Amino acid sequence: MQRLELAVTSRSQSFTYLAVTHVTFVVVGLVLAVIFGVYAALVLAAPSMVILLSGLIGDRLVQPAIQVDIDRPRAIEGDAITVRVKLTGTAHVPLLDVEMEPDSSLDHQGPLRVLTSLTAGGESETEFTVLVHEWGVVSLGHITVRSRDRFGLVVQRNRYLIISTIRVHIHEESVRSLTNPDRFRRLVGSHTSAERSDGCEIADVRPYQPGDRLQSLNWRISARNNEPWVTLRHPDRSTNIVLVVDAYQRFGQDQADGLRRSIRAALGIARPHLSAQDPVGLMLIGQGVKWFPPELGRMHLHRLNDAMLELSTNRWADTSESQALVHRLIPPDAIVIAISALVDDRFSNTLTSLRARGQSVHVIEPVTYWPAQTVARRKGGEFTPAAAWRVYSLQQQVTRARLAESGMSVIPWDEAQPIESVLLALRMRQRSRNAGAVR
Repeated sequence: MQRLELAVTSRSQSFTYLAVTHVTFVVVGLVLAVIFGVYAALVLAAPSMVILLSGLIGDRLVQPAIQVDIDRPRAIEGDAITVRVKLTGTAHVPLLDVEMEPDSSLDHQGPLRVLTSLTAGGESETEFTVLVHEWGVVSLGHITVRSRDRFGLVVQRNRYLIISTIRVHIHEESVRSLTNPDRFRRLVGSHTSAERSDGCEIADVRPYQPGDRLQSLNWRISARNNEPWVTLRHPDRSTNIVLVVDAYQRFGQDQADGLRRSIRAALGIARPHLSAQDPVGLMLIGQGVKWFPPELGRMHLHRLNDAMLELSTNRWADTSESQALVHRLIPPDAIVIAISALVDDRFSNTLTSLRARGQSVHVIEPVTYWPAQTVARRKGGEFTPAAAWRVYSLQQQVTRARLAESGMSVIPWDEAQPIESVLLALRMRQRSRNAGAVR
């Protein structure tokens, strides 16, 4: 269990409806006895007077100490998270009401409100179960603790905000289903350079020249030709892959769905490339630029995953976006794979400038079916939903044509298709472009 950080958002103390009822009985009894001479009413009001006096001279309520733990800080879509609330009493609390108010993005399993009691120095533990359905950095919500005295006259209410968040990752199976590892390796290959240098794969043999390493001597061919010959090899070089994710695509309530598609595509590309020993870098462009240089390893994949989860919040950017910064960060020999729904001209302009300096840029466009009403809202209410959708579609076609004229391959991708089909299409287009250049 991991302890969560809390903050008190409100404190209050008030009389309960039961206390108001007792006061009403006492007042009515006194009025009937004093004004109307009905002294029997005092007998009916006497129990309420005793209860009120006992409550006034009794012990004051002391709020118990609270500690909230969670079984794990990371989860996958669809997981159940256990939240444990531990209360420690510094004084006797006859009745405690513990309630959890989960965030709107969470569902719950079982009750969210539990009644208990505490003795002086005693402890009470309550567990709540919440279900996570949406990826991103998720807030858990609030915990409310209500304490009542033994007569139920006074209630003390403390409301706590759970500051700590949990990270909800995209379901592992949904990401892995994007790629067939064996077929993906046949598509991208094991990346052997065409140059000749140190490595494992034999490229050629030639006579010895001054400066050649003695370890490169081919003794069998040298003995056959009565002169020293050396073996040339292909250097083992991996391809630097840089994933550029568009974080401009924010359509109100539909932004999470569009960003989720982009993140699924990015993870579906990054995982097999890292398995093929290709260094993978990540650049998030939106409110700013967040850059992760190309590296290898499973820990690097987790870092990229965490970085993309930050897209669900508005606090991820750490620098102001500029094309000069993008040019300086991306290695010149890297293959850039941009993932964008092409809804913002600023992102497409950045890609155009990258291509203009000779960078190899490919664009994967996750197919997003925005509701017409959403597009109309984005247009500021200038068009009806149907007209706004037509304008939006035309703008996307213009953006695709402009990127294609710059020499970039733009491939649409539907979530129902494996990502390897998109990579195969990119490879075929690259081959046809190279063949056309040779002619």
